[in-house]
Amino acid sequence: MFSPKVYFFTLGVIVLFTACKKKDATVQPVLQPPMQYIDLHDATVQFGRYISLDLDKDKATDIVFGTQLVGDPIEKVDKAQWLVSSSFYTSLLINDREELPLLQLQDSIPVGNLPMYNWYNAGSIVLVQKIQTLIGNAHWDGVWKQANHHYVAFQLNKQDHIINGWIEVSFDPAKEHLILHKAGVSQEKNRTIMAGK
Repeated sequence: MFSPKVYFFTLGVIVLFTACKKKDATVQPVLQPPMQYIDLHDATVQFGRYISLDLDKDKATDIVFGTQLVGDPIEKVDKAQWLVSSSFYTSLLINDREELPLLQLQDSIPVGNLPMYNWYNAGSIVLVQKIQTLIGNAHWDGVWKQANHHYVAFQLNKQDHIINGWIEVSFDPAKEHLILHKAGVSQEKNRTIMAGK
C-alpha cells in the first residue's frame, strides 16, 4: 500500500504533467493575415531608369525604385546609386546608418519598430552603389549588393491605421540592375506580417 507522501507526490506529478500538456496544446501559431500579392514581372531598374509603385491602388505613388549619379570631389569618385524612396504616406524601416534590413523569407514585419530599425516616412535610401575611381577601378558597396530574393518592408500610413507589406527584390551586379519580383500587401490593418509568399 502507498504511503500518503508517495500518493500526494505522484498526484502532484500527474497534475503538473497534465497542466504542462494542456498549456502546450493551447499555444497558437502566428498566422499570416490575408494578403494581396502583386506580380511585378521581374521588372528591372537599369541605371538611369526608375519604377514607381502604387501598392494600394489609390492612384498615388507609394514607393519608387530609381538611380542617381553622385560625384564625390573629396574622395575623387563617382557613385552610381540604386535607391528606394517612399512617399509622405509610406514608411520604410531605417537604421541610424541609413540602411534597410535585408529581410529573408518568413522574417517578421512588425507594426512597431525592429531592434536598431525605426519606421520613417518620406525616406530615400541607397540600396547599392557602384563606386568608380578616377583611374578606372570600380567596386560595389551597400547592404543590398548581393540581394537575392530579399524583402523591402514598408508601411502604408492611412488616416487611422497602417498596412504592412513587402517587396521582393534582387540585385544583379553583372548586369547592373535591380530586379523587382513581387509585392505583398496585408488586407488587415495594424497587423504584423511575414515576408514572402
